[in-house]
Amino acid sequence: MSTALKVCVREHVGSKGSARALRREGFVPAIIYGGEEAPQAVSVCAKALDKKMDEPSFRNHVHVLDIDGKHSQKVLVRDIAFHPVKDTPSHVDFFRLSQGAHIVLTVPLVFEDEDQCPGIKRGGILNIVHQALEVSVPAEDIPEKFVISLKDRALGDAIHLEDIDIPSSVKVLRLQPKTTLANIVAPAAEKDESETEENEGTTSE
Repeated sequence: MSTALKVCVREHVGSKGSARALRREGFVPAIIYGGEEAPQAVSVCAKALDKKMDEPSFRNHVHVLDIDGKHSQKVLVRDIAFHPVKDTPSHVDFFRLSQGAHIVLTVPLVFEDEDQCPGIKRGGILNIVHQALEVSVPAEDIPEKFVISLKDRALGDAIHLEDIDIPSSVKVLRLQPKTTLANIVAPAAEKDESETEENEGTTSE
């Protein structure tokens, strides 16, 4: 887990004027919600938030909020609203995590070892069918990513869900074990040549 993100409790809530004033001072309005506790309005330093957003898998990280320097809270980033013109964060939704709670979220698939993939060395192309997996997982076991090695994958090989290592605490939703996540396909030009040859052979017969 990375460094705690400092936030301050907001006393004046519900006014667009107070939210605009916060942004002018370099802060972003935010809300912490979820669990049995009531939602809590806070603000976060815009520069500190920008730095966090540059971290890999920012939305899948469990973040620790330091609230007024008095107590900490583990959260996930559930949503970020952006200014329509400046494209800067204008509001953040933090989802409060409690011990033992199960979270549904999307975890990215990362394909590695392309330089050791025989199929790609032969001119094949990695065709990615699914970029990520939707999973249900305990809050304390959230994975940042699922890594899939392409080492020893031949031209025409398919990578299925059942081929990758999924921790026992993680339940993949919506997909079946035989679902194809990616495959190594021949280049389009090569496919066209093959189809042309087949058609010519059929015609000559």
